[in-house]
Amino acid sequence: MTSSAEGLEITIIQSMGNHIIMQVHTIIQTHGRTRHNTVRTLLVFILILRGGSMIPIAHYLYEISFSGYYQKKDWQNWADQRILKQTIAEEWLNDISLANSIEMLSNALGDLLISERFEVKNRTPSSDAIIGYYYLMYLEGKFSLQELLLKSGDEADGGEGASVECEEFYAISSQLEKDIFLMEDTDFHRKISVLYEPFGKIAQQQMEELEMY
Repeated sequence: MTSSAEGLEITIIQSMGNHIIMQVHTIIQTHGRTRHNTVRTLLVFILILRGGSMIPIAHYLYEISFSGYYQKKDWQNWADQRILKQTIAEEWLNDISLANSIEMLSNALGDLLISERFEVKNRTPSSDAIIGYYYLMYLEGKFSLQELLLKSGDEADGGEGASVECEEFYAISSQLEKDIFLMEDTDFHRKISVLYEPFGKIAQQQMEELEMY
């Protein structure tokens, strides 16, 4: 007969995949917080076996939503699509499906975000991804260039910390305010593209991972 502890280990090992954190979170909820240390130990072991290639999907979902690229209907639809594929829906997906605000979404993802911060090494700063989504929205005509620069500066200044200092965004914004004809300058637009394309690539890659999850 398989003991409760052995059954827990088997369940975790069988859940190996890009969504491992989510499965572990569900197991913690099922078996209680007293299992947390056992789960964490097994999780680290599995990550070693997989070469540490876990994808921080909770961060990806939070970042795309916090940026405004995903609205309420988008994150709810994302969760609903994945719930439909499961025999028994995971609780965190149910919580996201019912989240009516970014605050509720943050609460639904809270434990997973903490786990990912602990387990995922060399994670891309959230601010880089958020700025990337701002850039995509600018390309889609949802932001003016001035809005893009100011929102990017604010995120780099007050967020998790971006790979580009906030002063660079603010400096370009000031240049644009002083000389509106810069909008017609090819070199100026090339400068904007060079600055933002790395951020845009981060956002696009994360969207692909969200869709494949």
